[in-house]
Formats: sequence, C-alpha cells, structure tokens
Amino acid sequence: MHATPAVLLAAVLGTALPLAAAGPQMRSGQWEFTTTASGRFLPQPRHETETRCITDEKIDPVQEMTKHSKCSVGEQSRSGDTVTWTMTCQPEADGPSMTGEGRITADGTTLDGQMTTTMAMGGPPQEFMKFVWKGRRLGDCP
Repeated sequence: MHATPAVLLAAVLGTALPLAAAGPQMRSGQWEFTTTASGRFLPQPRHETETRCITDEKIDPVQEMTKHSKCSVGEQSRSGDTVTWTMTCQPEADGPSMTGEGRITADGTTLDGQMTTTMAMGGPPQEFMKFVWKGRRLGDCP
C-alpha cells in the first residue's frame, strides 16, 4: 500500500492536465510543477520539481487516478476553477485500507492543490501522507 500515494500523485500531475471543461482549466504550454510530500514515514518533507509540455488533451485527474491503482473515486464536485474529490483504496494483501480527499484549483496559468490520505492501521484512521502541488505556465512548449 505504500506505493499508492506516489501512483496517485503521478496520475494527477503526470497525466491529468488540463482538467475537464466543467472544472479548472489549464492553457497548453510548458508548465513547471512543484510537489511537496510529507507524512509519518518521511523524516522530512520531500520536494520535487518537474517541467512538462501540456497539450490540449483533456483528461479528468480524478478519473485518471482509478486507472493506476486499486482506488475508487467517491464524491466529486466541480465549482468554478476548483475540483474536489474523495477516494478509497483497497488494501494490498493484508495491508490497511486507505482513504483520501483532494482539491485542485487552476486558472489557466497557475495551479495549486493538495491531497491528504489516511490509513487505519489497527486503530482509528491516522494521517498517512499529504501532498501539496503548485504549478505555473512558463510559456509555449519548445
């Protein structure tokens, strides 16, 4: 189950942009994304920055997550430039189940969002991982 948050993060940032027409919008072009991951099993927050060429392809990030993991999307809402969702992930073997909730806001040239996951490990659910995303359009793709 430890790989699931990384898979979800890759789904959101790697293949999920721009967002569907009913929610946040991103202009095609060269984008820079910064991800900060923190959690119980990371001694310090982990920061990663990636540059990607985003095309006009329209992919819904919430639905993309279910393609890359044993997760299902629950409640979703879209309002203006923001999409929010909840999810549930099935355990691998005898591992704990995981739930999460997230939000992404994009206005065409900037993006920010976060997702928090919790796990029940023999007791009440506890925060497992938190991801914070920032993005900005740098210009046209090379």
